[in-house]
Amino acid sequence: MMSVPEEKTISVSCPYCEGAEHKYKLRVVKTLIVRGAGFEFGEGKARTKPDFTRIFICPKTGKKFEADFELWKDSTQQILSVDVIGLAVE
Repeated sequence: MMSVPEEKTISVSCPYCEGAEHKYKLRVVKTLIVRGAGFEFGEGKARTKPDFTRIFICPKTGKKFEADFELWKDSTQQILSVDVIGLAVE
């Protein structure tokens, strides 16, 4: 199984900053799904947005909060893990 780590940046609404959004970097590890004798490139590439919930830290108050977000993937990928790296540099 071949896993592919990549960094993504998302915006999350902060409950402590009156609806303001903070940007965070994520490490997303995906794997390619192999079916039959090879990869199914171009077949069944329906895109979906699985939901994830993670803990974030407000950069202004230092308080932790839980937030939901979605990440795009297609039918040839499986998301193995999603880790919050920290704040994205703006």
